[in-house]
Amino acid sequence: MEEACWIKIETQIPDNIAYTGVGNPKIYVYSWDGNEWKNFLQPHPTTNYFDVNNANLYFLDGTTAAELYGSGNYGEKGVGCYLPNNRGETVNPANESDPETSPLTYSQTYGCQKRWGFTIKMPQYDGGNESKSRTKLKIEIYYEKEKTTYYP
Repeated sequence: MEEACWIKIETQIPDNIAYTGVGNPKIYVYSWDGNEWKNFLQPHPTTNYFDVNNANLYFLDGTTAAELYGSGNYGEKGVGCYLPNNRGETVNPANESDPETSPLTYSQTYGCQKRWGFTIKMPQYDGGNESKSRTKLKIEIYYEKEKTTYYP
């Protein structure tokens, strides 16, 4: 039987987003509980960190990260988050990340300069229930001053 493993997800975010902290940019990550999307990762409204709620990270069999890994005094177990930065930069886990979370080096792939990432601990495959080791995610990014036209 395989052990649970950490997977890291990196997404490119628009370059004109200046990360100033205190809820900017507004990045929300949801998981599907079978009926609706549940938010488990969002910017903290008064600090430059992210709030993590592992009770809302659902796997396709209906279990949550909180049920599998518990909650911690420092951070939510089974979930980690990184602050936005440029491609190629190495970032440490933000507050409320699982203490087992390791640093992430954003890829050098061209496209947007800015990157944002998070990590989740996927349950092991138990040989019979593939749904337990899968999740369905949705990422939403909101930002002000959307630039849709270029004027030199």
